[in-house]
Amino acid sequence: MNKVELIYQRTQSIGLMAEKMADGSAVVMELNTKTVHSLNPTAAAAFAAIENPAAFSAIAASMTEILNRAVDEEQALAALAELEDAGLAESNSTREARQSRRQMMRAVASVAGIAAPMVLTLTASEQRAYAQSAGSGVSNASLLSAAPSLNGCSGGGTITITGKGTHFTNSSVVTFSQAGITVTSVIATSATSLQVSVTYSTALGGANANIKVTTGSEVANGTSLLVISNCAA
Repeated sequence: MNKVELIYQRTQSIGLMAEKMADGSAVVMELNTKTVHSLNPTAAAAFAAIENPAAFSAIAASMTEILNRAVDEEQALAALAELEDAGLAESNSTREARQSRRQMMRAVASVAGIAAPMVLTLTASEQRAYAQSAGSGVSNASLLSAAPSLNGCSGGGTITITGKGTHFTNSSVVTFSQAGITVTSVIATSATSLQVSVTYSTALGGANANIKVTTGSEVANGTSLLVISNCAA
């Protein structure tokens, strides 16, 4: 595969409206179908890099500038693969080559340990079902688990929060009942799974924490989900 010769651009056959979020993520709507795509910051940077047709050799460099951190070819490949799968990007290659390349990209992403998916899609029918549930005042969203547990000493870590009936996005807001826990980043790996990075500067003791995740008008709660052990220096 000659990466230099590959040209990517946003899909031209559908109308797209994009809005960048404060955390670097983006929401993209297909105007004809009202399908909504939630892009994590890496995918959002790739989408921004192909606003005009761009060679692959330049895309990673553009993403590095947008994100203000190094982006290697593997990350760029994985983001472009998911944008293509979602129908948001297209390239100047044959259908067979695109399929082969996407398979390779996904394999590279898996080996490189790149979090996926970077692009989450909510169809118009799924949005209507969510809106009806929210409008009725009855939410079926709940939180099932949070792992791993935290050592009560000062420190930090990444917690996986699993929900049921949820519609998590990169803009979901996570709060803990235990004072002293600060959320530094939230990445939705699916509609029901969040990767939440936290820090805490004071010893928390041995109490479990309740968790609340707010996504738009949807509120999901979990009682005593996060286990916090006694500080073991």
